[in-house]
Amino acid sequence: MDTSTKDRLTIQVDHERKIAAQEIANNLGTDLPNLLNIFIARVVKEKGLPFQLVENPRDEELELALKQARAGETNRYSFSEFDQYLKDLEAKENA
Repeated sequence: MDTSTKDRLTIQVDHERKIAAQEIANNLGTDLPNLLNIFIARVVKEKGLPFQLVENPRDEELELALKQARAGETNRYSFSEFDQYLKDLEAKENA
């Protein structure tokens, strides 16, 4: 991709959101314009948004958890078994 020609992009964004995004960019060791360029690069690479649009992901997660609990599909761990819980979770993610 030819990067010799650059266009200026002007957007309007809520001030508080801009400040929050600048802080995140700084914490990542970059600046807001670079962060936006990374986002645009991912959109081009993915040929779409690099994340899933959902109405309210927390509600979906809660509904799934409730459905699993009602079906008896729960694992209970005591505090002392937390290490085993993490191992089980990692195994499930790697499966």
